[in-house]
Amino acid sequence: MIDTAVASSDQGSTRAGNETPLAAALPEQLLRLGVALDPMVDGERLVASYAAGEKNALHALDRDQRLKRSAEAMGRFRREAERAGWRFDWALPVGEEGPISDCEHLLLGESSSSGGTGSLSAPRDVVEVSTVRTSRGAVWVARAECVAGATFGSLRPYAALYVMDIARPAPAASAALQAEGAFFFENNAHRLWYQHAFRIKANDDLLLTYAPGNGVITVRDRATQKFLWIGENLPNGDLLVNAWLTKDRRHAVQLNSDGNFYIHAILDDRQSLLSGRIADDEIAVWTKDYFYDATAEAAALIDLKFPGRVGQYSLDRFGTARLVPDLARAVLDRGQTPQAVAEVGVPPSLTGEIALEENGSRVRAILRFDPAETVHMSVFQDGVLTGTVDAATIGNAVSIERLKDARWVSVIGFNSAGLASLPVSADLGEPLARRAVTRALVIGVNTYEDERLRSLNYPLRDAGTVLETLTEPLGKEPPFRGEAGPKDRRATPEAILEATARLLDGLARGDHAVLFLAGHGMQDRIGRFYFATSATDPTDLENTALPFDRLAALFERTEARITILLDACHSGAAGTGAFTTNDDLANSLAALRSNLTVLAAAKGRQESLGRREVGGLFTNAIVTVLGKERDRYDHNHNGRIEASELYRGVKTLVFAASDGKQTPWIINSRLVGDYALF
Repeated sequence: MIDTAVASSDQGSTRAGNETPLAAALPEQLLRLGVALDPMVDGERLVASYAAGEKNALHALDRDQRLKRSAEAMGRFRREAERAGWRFDWALPVGEEGPISDCEHLLLGESSSSGGTGSLSAPRDVVEVSTVRTSRGAVWVARAECVAGATFGSLRPYAALYVMDIARPAPAASAALQAEGAFFFENNAHRLWYQHAFRIKANDDLLLTYAPGNGVITVRDRATQKFLWIGENLPNGDLLVNAWLTKDRRHAVQLNSDGNFYIHAILDDRQSLLSGRIADDEIAVWTKDYFYDATAEAAALIDLKFPGRVGQYSLDRFGTARLVPDLARAVLDRGQTPQAVAEVGVPPSLTGEIALEENGSRVRAILRFDPAETVHMSVFQDGVLTGTVDAATIGNAVSIERLKDARWVSVIGFNSAGLASLPVSADLGEPLARRAVTRALVIGVNTYEDERLRSLNYPLRDAGTVLETLTEPLGKEPPFRGEAGPKDRRATPEAILEATARLLDGLARGDHAVLFLAGHGMQDRIGRFYFATSATDPTDLENTALPFDRLAALFERTEARITILLDACHSGAAGTGAFTTNDDLANSLAALRSNLTVLAAAKGRQESLGRREVGGLFTNAIVTVLGKERDRYDHNHNGRIEASELYRGVKTLVFAASDGKQTPWIINSRLVGDYALF
């Protein structure tokens, strides 16, 4: 039914966007969806498998070359093992055994050959060696391959995998060191899961191995010396680049080089519980029935493609039918996988043209659609819903009044399941006369009296810079009217609320209010969000900080568009204790029933950064895009800065200035399509 899930961004990249390596991005991105990974220790590879093009010495007669190649690593293993109390001999052929039997020493316990008299034989003839040390002690993992036989018809390939956990007492029998092993006559040989180059990770209880490019992940219990899970034939396993365990150690996470990832239950042989993708530093997860959850941008970046349909449909088009907030935790923690009553349907098709009518006060859309699949259409002007029409009553045309000063109009069709078409959009051009009211309020708090809240250098300065920029002409656009706001110590909770009420007073649909907030964002034990003011006591947020839900109550009373520039992550401990993240604050605001855009200074647990010369990097990027270099970031050259242009410009500038340590992001509530902001 669905051909494939693909991303709108570049395919086949080992980076998550903005040059962030995928393996570095995934743990932090998963946290944004409530999935924490176990902090395992990465192993060290001491002897690598033979590289492509390298002459491999796998025949029995090449044993001396293999022994020389692994001598240093296995010598180190012996020294560490003996310090741990182990005593053993190397498992090597004895005497003048011929080449046919010369590989049997690889299979510990199945051959009596030994280089000495000890009862325990450890592997020495190996082609790959890795080790990892945790607080409990070191684990060594080695792999062996050898081919014996004098003629092609009599060749016998041998393979073995050894796990030597020297945190444990030496085993009584050599066979306990061999995790896997086999041999075949040539005409019966086939590739075994452990005949691949591997990487290892461990914690005190578990050992994880994964074979990049070969689609194998295993999880082994260090106490029982048994495999809990051997994951073979993993989805697109030839693209595997890394693997982890979730913090509860019940699930394995597979990351592929194209940004796709999969979460498997290690005690269950069912198919993957969740699939997902990182695209442009954003993340989404979905079930096999395409119930999904995603960070704000990811839902628009990741597409589904349907056989027989031209174009692709972003995940956010399926929001009403398939979006499940907190999906990952529901599936992984509580075992609650949503069950589809029917296959995910194909969104309706809608095409057409939009233009102003002659008098310029109304907009006319000529639309082409199938009445059997489209039941109603919604009209959005600069992102604001301004009308909904019954598809059965409009024929092929709809006429609506132009929202004051609106530049962008989008029409979206919906079917009976609530699935949305791709939008039909148009830029209406400059209005004949300016009618919209635009206001700006800036709040910055530098000084914090409680020693647990670090005083800041730039919020007050940044607030002034933003206000100065917005109250000057923005290209050909008229300036915003600046509202007098409380500064620093005077910015008490009540003073901020009073200033915000004045900002919104009298505004109507089509008007635009901007609120800049810079300072510490906080969260109490029950998940309520706050903006910290100078006198805030972290142990008494309710009575000393500004609850965001009181701001939210003001936002929900107006039909005006609201843009919040949020820079509330300065602690260096975001996401821990009482310090919240920009993600948490922005998502709580985006849940409001208001025409809201939130541009946040940083993602996840990133800290907002600044420099003495320019102040906050986030603020400097905003004023660059809106003022200093406006023409450069007005990519469609229409004189306005759309939401997409603001976001792309600010994100690019901040990421570059912070060397990838800070990435702004954007989210909106009830606003659809691209729309002019400044």
